[in-house]
Amino acid sequence: SVLRMKKLAAKRGRFDEITLTAGPETHVEPLHHAPTYQHILMSGYKKRVPTSLVSINIESKRICASRETRDFDVAACIVKVLRVSRNKSLAYLTDESGLVLKLFRDHKDHAVDPFSLGAAQTGPVVTAFLDVQISSFDTSEQCAVGDWTLLTCKTNRMMQIRCEELQTWCKSPQGIKFCCDVVNRIDSMIPLCIEPFIEKKVCVGYFLHLHEMQNRITGSEVSTLYMVLIDCGCGALLKAIIT
Repeated sequence: SVLRMKKLAAKRGRFDEITLTAGPETHVEPLHHAPTYQHILMSGYKKRVPTSLVSINIESKRICASRETRDFDVAACIVKVLRVSRNKSLAYLTDESGLVLKLFRDHKDHAVDPFSLGAAQTGPVVTAFLDVQISSFDTSEQCAVGDWTLLTCKTNRMMQIRCEELQTWCKSPQGIKFCCDVVNRIDSMIPLCIEPFIEKKVCVGYFLHLHEMQNRITGSEVSTLYMVLIDCGCGALLKAIIT
């Protein structure tokens, strides 16, 4: 028989399984046959799809102003995992956009694989998470921030098509180089920023080239102009004129 259940409580178990619990407000309705896709849509249900890192970064910036949190499904490549403390770890996720999501997870002291990556813990690992809680944007590293909560779970089956696309991309020469560049910028502590510099900003990066251009005369003072190339985490090098 087919049952439709509404207003169930969800809880994560010891082994990351999801337990559904019925309460006084739970409504159970027997169906004589499996509902059609159109009927499911009309009932208010829709298929879960991953949210792009572009949208997640935009929402993270909006949350920064409102100080609220929202849950999203995400599929991306984990390029780096760090142990923040004895019971907290951090994973950096990216995709073809070049944008980054930092995902934090609390765990037990003895956890050796907090993000359930298995044997594939070296190099990019494609994975999908449900109900990641997105919080305020990290302005120092220019990336979105997420937290693994009691409702968060790891699953590739529900987002198989997107995971297969990411798997093909991250194994390609372009994807491998792209992910390596992201890791290098994380290790170099360069802001992961891809927006154009159209206004005054504080940038952190490396001077790659310094070239003397010309002297500028202002009244009785003579100053020299220099053109510098700076690697500050953009897709292209930043060209600036300084005195």
